[in-house]
Amino acid sequence: DGLVTGGNRIIATPIEGDRAVSPTAAGEPDRALRNHLVALASRVDGAQQIAADLVRIAVLSADRVGGVSYASVTSREAGAYATVAASSILAVEVDRAQYADQAGPCLEALDAAYPAVVPDIAATMTWPGFREVATRLGLRASLSIPLFAGRGTAVGALNLYSHEPSALEHLSTAVWAVFEG
Repeated sequence: DGLVTGGNRIIATPIEGDRAVSPTAAGEPDRALRNHLVALASRVDGAQQIAADLVRIAVLSADRVGGVSYASVTSREAGAYATVAASSILAVEVDRAQYADQAGPCLEALDAAYPAVVPDIAATMTWPGFREVATRLGLRASLSIPLFAGRGTAVGALNLYSHEPSALEHLSTAVWAVFEG
């Protein structure tokens, strides 16, 4: 009941069972999000359960990660990019702008298999279509992180969007530390 589908995208609302651990409860990390990321990494590429993992990762990221306003997951389907999971139609619109230009942080993260950080969307000159749509929608920062399944190839890019320009700084630094390590 929490899913609204349309075309090649899935918009999802949080699943009650994933709310088992509050992000502030005794400083514990969010187990549900972590568990879905670990489950995705352990899946055989092409497994049917990957789609469900991607939906939950997008929704939980928007719901649980500090500073994140919206989240989506971009994947390649039949050679074309598609938003396969999103917490909001706003995230889908920003993703679509990138697909139309065949350029943007989510495509770079997916194709190059490394994070793409945009600390100030209004100041980026690299992706004008992305900048135009994202700023019109009030977004100020983004972080796209490749997601991997069993073989170690990127099966999607988790796109995190924020209304606050500095909200993703610490997360971006932590993500880059993992990829550089």
